[in-house]
Amino acid sequence: MLKNTKAVGVASAIALLTGVAFAPSATAAVNNYPEVSVTDASVDAGEAVEYTVDYVRKGCKVMTTLGSVTRTEKATTVGSGLSGVVSNKVIPAPSKAGEYVLRSKVANDCAADAGYSNKYNMTADITVGDEIVADGDWEITGARAVRIYGDAELATVAYDLGTIKIQAYVKGELISSTYTDSANDGAFSIVIESKYLNKKGNTQVFLKLASNKFYWMDTKFVVDRQVD
Repeated sequence: MLKNTKAVGVASAIALLTGVAFAPSATAAVNNYPEVSVTDASVDAGEAVEYTVDYVRKGCKVMTTLGSVTRTEKATTVGSGLSGVVSNKVIPAPSKAGEYVLRSKVANDCAADAGYSNKYNMTADITVGDEIVADGDWEITGARAVRIYGDAELATVAYDLGTIKIQAYVKGELISSTYTDSANDGAFSIVIESKYLNKKGNTQVFLKLASNKFYWMDTKFVVDRQVD
């Protein structure tokens, strides 16, 4: 951001002549947009997530939200001038494994130093637990229903999840569920009834794990109940 050096020079000259001191200009507070960062973006369920919000006008409040928890902190000064920071604060990670977004926002009553137009867009991706991928295939089975089958894998290796529930979603609706096979590492089989499938064309089916603090899944299968 370019400073208005001409205006600053004029103000300084007037101050010298009149003996009147001028407050620092708004653009002198910060020369960057507010910015959020996290120490570790991959954590365990419930673990503390450490975050910092830089380039905030000192004294202004910053609200940070992760999952259902919100923290409000006040920016403290950094060096001289109006520049401040919310430094090394913590917020608990959600209790369920998955992908989340940490969001920070500068309070509306904070002076608009150095372009706070993006104050609603400070985000950081947070991953809780380990991702499980459903590696498999599908086939048409009785009455043109579809069966999706395969193995639940962690880092491309079939993984023993015990008997964790796998749930199938179509257009955001939970339509079927099954359990991983405890006797066969990660093996699963789930049937999607024809009433949930498009009569013509493909249907996207998403497989997810039931609430779990250690693992999460979000694997898409594109199926078609029509016979070639």
